Amino acid sequence: MQLNEAVQRERKALLALLLLFGLSLLALQVFGTPAAPQITHISNETSVATGTGRLINESGHTGGRIITMNLDAVQQNIHWKAYVGNVSGAYALEDASGYSIYEWAVASFTGEVYVTRIDNVSWTGVVCANATHVEQEMTEFNHSYIYNADDNINETFYLAANHSPFSVGDLQFVAAQCNYSINTYVNDSPQVTSSFFDEILLFDNATKNLVYVTLMENSAWGYRNDSRQYDYQIMLPENASPGLAATATPYYFFVELL
Repeated sequence: MQLNEAVQRERKALLALLLLFGLSLLALQVFGTPAAPQITHISNETSVATGTGRLINESGHTGGRIITMNLDAVQQNIHWKAYVGNVSGAYALEDASGYSIYEWAVASFTGEVYVTRIDNVSWTGVVCANATHVEQEMTEFNHSYIYNADDNINETFYLAANHSPFSVGDLQFVAAQCNYSINTYVNDSPQVTSSFFDEILLFDNATKNLVYVTLMENSAWGYRNDSRQYDYQIMLPENASPGLAATATPYYFFVELL
């Protein structure tokens, strides 16, 4: 009888140890979140258009005439900037010091590129941006309804496209869930079917900052349809305050591979 009780006590102790070990393993599980990428600059371009006037040299434009003439101009928009490029990476099983026990090379993947003005996004508190969030961002960048009526953040993103479904860590966003989204151009033209390069406005409730996210493609033809293919295209606002055209707003980039 005493022997059976001793065996039962040993079994209970062993079960308690196994339970404690299992809980410790559960506590160590961490879900993947967007990571800070290594960045390689490829180019930095702007329009070649200058302030040189267009010469009108018509011999028939003599005195005593009224000449009707339409003018059509495309001017570089200094209230916005864009980033395009490709993404490479790997899946790794590593510790807090960055040492990997194994890595998996990724030849083809999907995911998102995130851009924001802060470096510590609370990814579990990210939601679709609403009108209040966008108004806050417009105030930060001086994108007003009076002086930027056509190209402010609200007019650029609001209900401009229905985005595809995507995820942020464990958070799932269904198609067209967020109101503020666009599809950037393909081959120098608006997309007819809005199938590529979705860009959506999200908001971090913890830090009260807007998060710009674009859904990655896999080497797709982008805004220029020549010899270059891109994994991402993303537009970001710049300060529209007078005298700040040459001021560059710093942004933080994050990548999530799926």
